[in-house]
Amino acid sequence: MSLDRRLTLVTMATCVTVLILAFASFVVRDLTMEPPELLRRLEIIAGVVGDKSMTSIVFNDVRAASEMLDVLKTDPHIIVGRIYLKDGSIFAHYRRKGSLASPAANSSADDATTWIEYRQQMVEKMGDSLPSHHWHGDHLDMFRPIMLDGEVIGTVYLRADYREIYSRLRWYAV
Repeated sequence: MSLDRRLTLVTMATCVTVLILAFASFVVRDLTMEPPELLRRLEIIAGVVGDKSMTSIVFNDVRAASEMLDVLKTDPHIIVGRIYLKDGSIFAHYRRKGSLASPAANSSADDATTWIEYRQQMVEKMGDSLPSHHWHGDHLDMFRPIMLDGEVIGTVYLRADYREIYSRLRWYAV
């Protein structure tokens, strides 16, 4: 094999190795950095929704609470948003257009009609302590209490998917 051919092969092998390493670093970054970023973003959104929904709950203004949840359509990750009252009943509800009736298989949050039923299902799965969030295979559930004068008057529930992360990974593969 001639020297020119060997140099070409070495150069090509180096380029391919660098491309594979770059691809792997993008994949690792997306799989390690995006989920915590999604969680942080949902915590902020749940906090804002909860703070802005207090008066709606106090004055039993379902329309204002629904309008507050309608703002969730600006985040493409959020599939479902709900405000539950203290007794566990659904006060206001949002679902992303185009999402299925049940966003994920075995979606207990959509099968349950009240917060109490959903919480009982989650406690059965996870034990007595219910965290503020729970990672599922294809989505994240976020829970945040709505507090007024130190008392829980409701709960914000958000469900977000990993659609953006998965689509970016598919794009890398192409």
